[in-house]
Amino acid sequence: MNLFLITYQFKKSEEFYRSFYDKIKKLCYSWWHYLDTVWIIRTDVSIQEISATLNKLVDTRDCLLIVDVTVSDFSGWLPTDAWQWIKNNKFEDRIK
Repeated sequence: MNLFLITYQFKKSEEFYRSFYDKIKKLCYSWWHYLDTVWIIRTDVSIQEISATLNKLVDTRDCLLIVDVTVSDFSGWLPTDAWQWIKNNKFEDRIK
């Protein structure tokens, strides 16, 4: 099972990208989306497949970043249920 962080900056209205959000949901078993332009997804799909699929749905002026979440140290200020999702989706061995 893989965990990927997907973040983006869109130039068009949010409604234009509805299919982008729907596609992310279809690519994964579980997803986290507490920040407006950030998703963390749990999936069996490779980073190359995700990139190829999502790149078809963005405009050439947009930005898209997909990162394999393998870092062992992270911090931030999030609601309790956001941290709970992270802990329940294979981050638990990384949270001290």
